[in-house]
Amino acid sequence: PYIPEFISSIRGTGPPNYLRGPRGVFVLGHYVYVAASGDDSLVIIDILNPYVPTLAGVIHGASAPNYLNFASDVFVSGNYAYVTAQLDDSLTIINISDPANPTFVASIRGAGPPNYLNGPNSIFVAGNYAYITACFDDSLTIIDISDPTHPTFAASIRGVGPPNYLNGITGIFVAGSYAYVTAQYDNSLVIVNVLDPTHPILSGLIHGSGDPNYLGGACCVFVKGTYAYVSAYYDHSFVIMDITDPTNPRLRGVIRGAGAPNYLSGTRANYIT
Repeated sequence: PYIPEFISSIRGTGPPNYLRGPRGVFVLGHYVYVAASGDDSLVIIDILNPYVPTLAGVIHGASAPNYLNFASDVFVSGNYAYVTAQLDDSLTIINISDPANPTFVASIRGAGPPNYLNGPNSIFVAGNYAYITACFDDSLTIIDISDPTHPTFAASIRGVGPPNYLNGITGIFVAGSYAYVTAQYDNSLVIVNVLDPTHPILSGLIHGSGDPNYLGGACCVFVKGTYAYVSAYYDHSFVIMDITDPTNPRLRGVIRGAGAPNYLSGTRANYIT
């Protein structure tokens, strides 16, 4: 990890690879699933040989029938890929049992009530529910996917500023009974109790740009153990929060700075192993 080395790449806009504007990625087995916003596509890459990645399959198209306009994120569970499409205001479900031939299964869409899917930009699937950040509805929206052919709205929690601090919600991670979300315009990490996914309840939060929390433009969160790791692009920072008590998250550490030596200018994602 001290000396990362380039291995390989696969690239290209439009046919055949449809990788214009990759925004979301999910790795499972020897496949990489990519949501490519500029090509309105879900692209499946075979990485059995990571030195020679190859195109396995692709599905694309804005609006009907595939509803992948500005595909923004993807989460894979079982035989299905769950894709958010920011400009179609939709969650689209794709059957990937044959990676060479992904097929449309169903979608649920619509800004504002009743579905609150305006500008969905990230997704996490846990059990029978998909947890979606709908940026322009300032909403954590929960969709029941127990029947992938008929996704239905379960619940949402939303609102700018106090008490929920979900203005510009952009990042989501679900662990146990809690959903951890980041909101870029409220500069916040918000913890929501989802023990009952049909009735999400605010548990705790921490917010503030600059010293001491450096959550300006908080846009991505990854949870491991008792820590939440947050990327905040306005503050050019990587922030570690202690979430031992979900009602009272506390700052544990931060590294920040554009350019040398930390090169965190506009950081927007993180992944912890």
